Amino acid sequence: MPEYFDPKNPDIGYNGRDQDPPGGVNIGNSEALRALGGVLAGDQGFENTPDAQDREYTAQVLTAGLSARLLTLEGKMAEGAEYSDNFNRDNSSNLGSPNPGAVPAWITFGHGQPLEIIDQAAQLNPSAPFNLVDDGTRFALCPQAASSPNYTVVAIVHPLSKSGKVSTKACTTIYGRCNAAGTEGVYVDFYGGRCELGRFTRSGNSVNRTQWKSNTELSYNFSSTPELRMKDNRYVVVVSGVELIVHDDVSGFPVDGNHKFSMFSCEAWTGFFGATPEFSAGLTGFAIRGSEFTAIEDAKADAGAALEAAQGAQDAIGTVVEDATAAATSAAEAAAAAIGAAQQQSIDNTQAAIIKVQAGLPVVPYDHCMTNHECTFDQILRRKVASGISGNVSSVSGSSWSTHDHVRGTVGSNTGDRTLSPHGHSDSFSLSKSDPMYLPPQNSVEGGFIRAKWAGGRASIVYALGTVPSSSPNPLYIYISRMNPDDGSLLLEHVSPDQTAAITGPGEQIYNLPDEIVFDTNESIHLAIHQPGPSNAQRQLVGIIDAASISREGLLYPPQQATRLISSSPLTEQSVIAADSLTFAAAAPLLWIGIGQPTELPLPDPVTYFEDFSSGSIPATLSRQQGAAAIVDNGAIMLPGGLINDGRRRYRVTAKMARDDHEATGQIRTPTSEPAYLRVRSYVDVEVRASGVKLAYRPFFGGGVLASQDFTVDSGDVFRLRAAGNVFTVAKLTGTDTWSTVLTYPDTTNAIPRGAAYRYIEIGLDRSSFVNSGGWEFILARDTPEPE
Repeated sequence: MPEYFDPKNPDIGYNGRDQDPPGGVNIGNSEALRALGGVLAGDQGFENTPDAQDREYTAQVLTAGLSARLLTLEGKMAEGAEYSDNFNRDNSSNLGSPNPGAVPAWITFGHGQPLEIIDQAAQLNPSAPFNLVDDGTRFALCPQAASSPNYTVVAIVHPLSKSGKVSTKACTTIYGRCNAAGTEGVYVDFYGGRCELGRFTRSGNSVNRTQWKSNTELSYNFSSTPELRMKDNRYVVVVSGVELIVHDDVSGFPVDGNHKFSMFSCEAWTGFFGATPEFSAGLTGFAIRGSEFTAIEDAKADAGAALEAAQGAQDAIGTVVEDATAAATSAAEAAAAAIGAAQQQSIDNTQAAIIKVQAGLPVVPYDHCMTNHECTFDQILRRKVASGISGNVSSVSGSSWSTHDHVRGTVGSNTGDRTLSPHGHSDSFSLSKSDPMYLPPQNSVEGGFIRAKWAGGRASIVYALGTVPSSSPNPLYIYISRMNPDDGSLLLEHVSPDQTAAITGPGEQIYNLPDEIVFDTNESIHLAIHQPGPSNAQRQLVGIIDAASISREGLLYPPQQATRLISSSPLTEQSVIAADSLTFAAAAPLLWIGIGQPTELPLPDPVTYFEDFSSGSIPATLSRQQGAAAIVDNGAIMLPGGLINDGRRRYRVTAKMARDDHEATGQIRTPTSEPAYLRVRSYVDVEVRASGVKLAYRPFFGGGVLASQDFTVDSGDVFRLRAAGNVFTVAKLTGTDTWSTVLTYPDTTNAIPRGAAYRYIEIGLDRSSFVNSGGWEFILARDTPEPE
């Protein structure tokens, strides 16, 4: 459920008089509010502060709980975005730019109350002479187009309101797929209690709307995150993770490269002279995400639309319930197929990954299986085996291995005594090898047991084939069963469709299940291949021959890995195969077949590293990577005085981070004109000088400054550099627990690499022209935990 922070809700906040109100509260901008929120007691989302006149608590101040929520929302909004603006700049009569000089400013137009940066949010200025508010709508056109017409517009609604309630008349609107002039596109109007989706055209300040669909029960609330998701002709309205509207456009609104711009607008409404004006909510964040719908989101939307259509059919038909039920069933099947496609993507990603060590999973040796499957036997044992030996010997007399004469020159007779003397042979022999291929008997179900190493849903099977018939192959079915350890019987969980059409030649094959099958750790899984039909058309299976059967205790199941069952027709899912129906033959071939590992692997445990240099020396956990050695001076890593070489000194944290999203934090000592820096993702630096900070990409070759901000840096300031997705953020600590964003750089082209090879954090110092950089009093390196 989405979280709502409503000051009118007595469970969250209150208006009224307090017998012991806080004093001396100065309400400033959002950063000041957030800093104040970190100090004020309580976790109710809002705290009330008295005004100077009647001590009524009408001014709302963010508490630590809501402040943290906003910071989390801003981070998630910016992560992976092509364009992002959280409006965290000084009050201004224009919206400006999130990165002046690098990103163009917002384009605003319209009429009514001015749209400004107020309290670090884009909102209408409510002030007007004699309170005569100017009705109208102000538009803001985002200067950057999306990279594709399939994209998402997402915003964060300002959490504070002068009235303390969502306007029922004035609407906040987000627009997508606009042309460059913003004269046509798709809109979503948000009122109190409802939202509406449609297409629009604009001429000057006049807007003509053609509504497609509405939700008359739900809308936005303060601090919620409305989204307009667009893919092909499908439009989805989502607020705080809840889908409110799904619509497939049949009007033919263009989906092309000329419609990739986005806007938002805010409205002021009075209705009649003397009425209390209403203002639509402003925004504290706005972003464009270029990523397309995931397959699962598509599937959910498909399912919702199809089931809605089916319900409509049922209502229309009335008495003919069967038709509507059939429609609903078809819709559910279509949804399941679509979700299956999403699962398939996850399966493919898992199969593509080379085995690696993860927390909670055993280490699987490389000779086991290079496709991350658990198999009946190690892949390395699928080697060629000796299948025959042949040879010959040439001698003075005779020409075979078994009979030939040994004579001394021309002396002696074949009928007399033989005398062995030095002589020579011209011998030859050869060893033939072949793949361990096996032609099963007619109608045989050839199988093998696997004991699961780890629990979870399994969604793929790997197997191998030898020679493939050139024509008329038998059908090939894959069976997946679980064994009952009490009696050795098998419950047949899944029977695949005939796989012959998917097989193009010999070698390893992959079969992906339509739905996952969950197995527990140490559970016995039985996998089998069945080729019912004439034996002369069967494929030869790659397997290995078990030398002999071994006697087992009567209650031990299974007695051996390799099994055989004869059936002239395919078996049926959910049928039970008794243990005594299986044949455990001597010298039975063991099929090479395996089941995939869980499709959802646990995240590795986060890594945390902290060093405060209190030992008086640089620890071994910081490995010098470049330049001469630094020193530790009174609890800080510094460059020594005197005549030393210019250049950088880099120290790497030897504890490699476990995730791509991680951060480095440090406290600067005596900053100078030369940079001291923190590094994440192996190559991204925040360079801290006395005059400000720079965010830079410093690979071995190329790179450069990404963003910069000038301000006075004092000794003792604490800075944090965070990598989250493709967004890099520099923040400065204010007080004891409030982080103020200094720089943000979205790597929209994903030019900065990420992955397991780029999870190193470093600390660095620099010297140039006889000037040393400042030092660091501590370094904190850690993986960023998942948001709660």
